[in-house]
Amino acid sequence: MATDRTITLAARDGKLFVLSEMPGYFEPTLGRSWYALGLRAADYEQFVGCALEPTGFGDSTYRIFLSDGRPGPTVSLPGGGKQLPEFHETTPIAPPEQRGKALETRWMNGRWEKLTARGWQLT
Repeated sequence: MATDRTITLAARDGKLFVLSEMPGYFEPTLGRSWYALGLRAADYEQFVGCALEPTGFGDSTYRIFLSDGRPGPTVSLPGGGKQLPEFHETTPIAPPEQRGKALETRWMNGRWEKLTARGWQLT
């Protein structure tokens, strides 16, 4: 089973968000949930796009990791992380491009696979 969930710090409409992205398990889609932090994006501009890791205190407090891997400050969702996302978007994930003879592809468990002579393989 694929667990390709990514969590990053994102800005939208001048506000700061925890952006959780996860591919669909049965359909080739990418779900994006935007959780408001109640902070101004301008105050954290240098951290936008950085990866977030839960600190172990539930799913509401995150440590920011800088692009070079160093840990940064922490941010917390208001209300202990019990709020619904402010925005949710679902976008399709296109099949991988192929060169030469096109192989049969399928979406399985959150990933694209291709049918080769050795059976179904991850693309």
